Amino acid sequence: MNISLLDILDALPVGCIVLDPHRRVRTLNAAMESLLGYARDEVAGLPCRHVLRSRRCIQNCPHASDGAPSPGGRTDCLSRHRRIIPINLTPVRLTTDQGAVYLDIVEDLSPIHSLEARLNQTATEDSLVGRSPAMERILRLVPMVAGHSAPILITGETGTGKELIAKAIHANSPRADKPFVGVNSGSLPPDLLGSTLFGHVKGAFTGA
Repeated sequence: MNISLLDILDALPVGCIVLDPHRRVRTLNAAMESLLGYARDEVAGLPCRHVLRSRRCIQNCPHASDGAPSPGGRTDCLSRHRRIIPINLTPVRLTTDQGAVYLDIVEDLSPIHSLEARLNQTATEDSLVGRSPAMERILRLVPMVAGHSAPILITGETGTGKELIAKAIHANSPRADKPFVGVNSGSLPPDLLGSTLFGHVKGAFTGA
């Protein structure tokens, strides 16, 4: 099997920047090229701070010390076209025969910020609120499943916001211009619930 490191990095859905011991760019993967707008060949050899142009690079470079890199987290970067992109930055330090190699893993948070903005536009006191890792994982899934027509099962305790998640999926789906119809299944008897969800044969259903 003859697979190069760049082939592996290009297959990843997140951006990656490989740096030399002097924190100069060795290469970018395909996702990072798309995110920043730079081709890997034109930025090779440049200081990372001139390519990623992240707020983190200016305030506290995670690779500034000789030891393990400082923890990553949310920040932003500036693309070639001067678009500010919210990102999650994870710095990694690798030791090779030639010395230290640094790797910055960059996750584009723009879809999450866009969804949060949509939810905030219709926010009420009963709206879904939360920034926990579990909630962020759910928010990442919303735009991914919204484009599919398969049924989606949303589970959770009473009051955790299942209907709000359903509305968010509907708002991001191709049916967003159609009405959202919510049904309180707990208040319906079994026969009526079955006909509401799955339909009924004409003339074979009566309701009180």
